Amino acid sequence: MKPGTLLILLGIVLMVGGGLALANPFAASIAVTTLVGAFFLLAGVLQLWVAVFDTSVPHRVWTGFVGLLGLLAGVALVADPLAGVVSLTLLVGIVFLITGAIRLGMAWRLRETPLFWVLLLSGAASVLIGFLVVGNIAAADRPSGAASGHPASGRRRGPDRAGTGQPPPLTCLPAGRPRPALCNLRRPCPSSGDQRWKNSPS
Repeated sequence: MKPGTLLILLGIVLMVGGGLALANPFAASIAVTTLVGAFFLLAGVLQLWVAVFDTSVPHRVWTGFVGLLGLLAGVALVADPLAGVVSLTLLVGIVFLITGAIRLGMAWRLRETPLFWVLLLSGAASVLIGFLVVGNIAAADRPSGAASGHPASGRRRGPDRAGTGQPPPLTCLPAGRPRPALCNLRRPCPSSGDQRWKNSPS
């Protein structure tokens, strides 16, 4: 088979894979994480084998340590691909930040050459993408108001009005009264002082 034919077939396979990934990004993310985990597993096992059985390799301890890290990373990614998606995304964001900073430094050194604007724009874009990725992950991990210990408002939603399409009325627990005595509010719940309650119809 000619090299040109191989390249055409490879391009078709990549286009089909890209279309499937765009159609189902979540499944594609899980599949990529599993493949990366399998790669780390294979690389870790090979490095450990070389470090243990090949006495001619220099720095065998360091090679074995790196192989053990790769093996552990592969096991973690394969065992929990969903958590691995977040870890890989964070890693990609950090890589974008580092490469963007390097390109900005190179642009500053080559500011007298025609490559200045190319390196400057590409570096700024990489830094921006890295900040967006890392910032979105940090915002997703931030707890919501209900889970962050904020006090409850004291208002409760009653049952939906079936068939009316209207939102349920706000109900409130009166201070100093039994819990079953729910009241419909004509105004916001007063904090103290005169409390005008109208008992809800049974």
